[in-house]
Amino acid sequence: MQAMVASLSSAFNDSWFLDTAATHHLSHNEGQLSNIQPYQGKDQVTVGNGKQLPISSIGSKYFHSSQKSFQFQDVFHVLQLTTNLISVSKFCTDNNSFFEFHPNIYLIKDKTTKQILHQGTIERGLYKFPSTPCHDSVTSSYSHSAFIAQPKNEFSKWHNRLGHPTPLILKQILASCNIPCNTNTKQIFCACQLAKSHKLSFSSSTSRVSHPLALVHSDLWGPAPILSTTGARYFLLFVDDFSRFTWIYVLHSKDQVSSTFLKFKALVETQFNISIKNLQSDNGGEFKALAPHLAKHGIHHRFSCPYTPEQNGWVERK
Repeated sequence: MQAMVASLSSAFNDSWFLDTAATHHLSHNEGQLSNIQPYQGKDQVTVGNGKQLPISSIGSKYFHSSQKSFQFQDVFHVLQLTTNLISVSKFCTDNNSFFEFHPNIYLIKDKTTKQILHQGTIERGLYKFPSTPCHDSVTSSYSHSAFIAQPKNEFSKWHNRLGHPTPLILKQILASCNIPCNTNTKQIFCACQLAKSHKLSFSSSTSRVSHPLALVHSDLWGPAPILSTTGARYFLLFVDDFSRFTWIYVLHSKDQVSSTFLKFKALVETQFNISIKNLQSDNGGEFKALAPHLAKHGIHHRFSCPYTPEQNGWVERK
């Protein structure tokens, strides 16, 4: 059994310190342990100077928190020790966790979820574990685990992390959690200005052309999650603005839009003896391919602004 620790003073009382070179948990105070039994083995603990110390008894210890109860199994009671030591490897094995060591703090995280279970500090160059199994003291040290190790005066970082609250609410949150941060900022967050702005509602259109085919609304829907009986995934709509009459064509692919429009144009112009004057769409890629045909026949292409389906509302509702 090995235990290695270097310190400036041995007056640590009943504090517990993390030891990455210890194979077992060690304590000099039997009163801190429970389930104590005399040690029947012949092993001894070898300390840093090579001296071997006898093991008096063996017990267990628990530290409770709101996140998890940490258990120290098989803690050796060694009378000649002056410091309580926690074996990092044994702790990780018994508690299904792992450690992160930082210059000023250390973190204990759940091995599966990576959730922070505890945050500890450094004392005299050593990583110190809570000396008493007090629920309140342990909770206060990590209950705000999302707020640890944050640089001061980063008001914008807290603003982003907490879901873009108003500056007044954010100041109240930071103050209630005792988080040091410079709240005397008048910074304007561009993302909030854009995300919280409202688009004016569209008024109902009352315009209507004076004769059939003066304006035809068109839109493509798809792809459908399920094929039709003919294997089609799309349908193309044409709505006459004057009569609101609707033509529907089922398509297997988007590249059929151009040929389908030419069929539609030939049909309606022959049946009504009137030429199509205007075509209105959302200017999708499938309609951009119509540009040469529209220019050839003198048809004006009207299209809605990007991300504004309201401007093509008749056929969108269809």
